[in-house]
Amino acid sequence: MIGDAMDRKPRLQNKPYTRTSLCEICGREATHTCRQCNRRVCDRHYDFSAGLCTACALKIRNKLAGASKVNPADLGVCAVCMDAATHICKLCKRHVCDKHFDKNLDICVMCRIRKERDDMKMNG
Repeated sequence: MIGDAMDRKPRLQNKPYTRTSLCEICGREATHTCRQCNRRVCDRHYDFSAGLCTACALKIRNKLAGASKVNPADLGVCAVCMDAATHICKLCKRHVCDKHFDKNLDICVMCRIRKERDDMKMNG
């Protein structure tokens, strides 16, 4: 009996264990998990109708609509410079800011460079 009491772990009085996590988009308290990417997000960044984080829901909607311009708060950061992302490249699907997006081609600068390199190989 004495050994049993010593083997038990002490309990915190009136303080149940709770694991809190932060929204992976804005840093607020996360209350949901995206079904697509498993990102932990807050109510503000959760699309209740889709069961997805706003970034995944927006990607799907843009893919269906063929759009590349998005709300920066929904995407997070640019894959190149970590500024706020405002576009999705139609080729590689990277999230990029205005500085790293070619509006004429609707692709990111990395894909533009690759495209130019491939064109040079074909022409010369």
